[in-house]
Amino acid sequence: MRGLAAQITITMVCLLLGVALVVQFRTQGNLVKAVLSDSSTEQAMMLQSLVDSNAALRKEIDSLDEQLAQYRSGDDEASIPSLVKDLNQTKIVNGLIEISGPGVRLTLGSFLAPEELLDVINELRNAGAEAIVLNGERIVVNSVAVVDQTGPMLNDSPLLPPYQFVAIGDPETLARAVDRKGGLVPALLASHPELQMELEKGEKLVAPIHDKKVEFKYAKPAPKAPKQ
Repeated sequence: MRGLAAQITITMVCLLLGVALVVQFRTQGNLVKAVLSDSSTEQAMMLQSLVDSNAALRKEIDSLDEQLAQYRSGDDEASIPSLVKDLNQTKIVNGLIEISGPGVRLTLGSFLAPEELLDVINELRNAGAEAIVLNGERIVVNSVAVVDQTGPMLNDSPLLPPYQFVAIGDPETLARAVDRKGGLVPALLASHPELQMELEKGEKLVAPIHDKKVEFKYAKPAPKAPKQ
């Protein structure tokens, strides 16, 4: 999308420069007629100025044409850092790389229903957590806590107390969200008298790789819309 915007911008600049070049040529013709009565030295100086201006315009057009060709071919090295950044962000969101950073570690020490655990995950997300781990399992877009024949499961792994959440984000904001009066976690503590909570901030918490393979049966890249 950025490449398309850049192409459109450069194309518009090229068109404007082309118009400027045409105007320059017409101006040159008018000036040549106007200075026929001037001295040869003055005529030479004015004509040289016009030639220099035209040469500068041609050089600028050539430079823009070259940049446009680079965008079209995908060889523009200036876009590489932006592409790398976007790729890394995609990997973080999908749990494809291990990451570390500041955040909070929340431990809840007795049994909770899967939907209650999902509520805690959503509470951390709403507070700005950029990555969440529960009992060593990285939470990604298709993670879900369920109960099957063997008991509570998360990412096909057993999910038993104590539940240790690791949330990477701003420690102060996350801690306030967890411990705020009337919030979700205090409500869980009130409804589960046996539940014990531990909350600590950290400067270098780690979120491991999500090592479960994700397969898409129905979702496919949408075809590109035809150019107008």
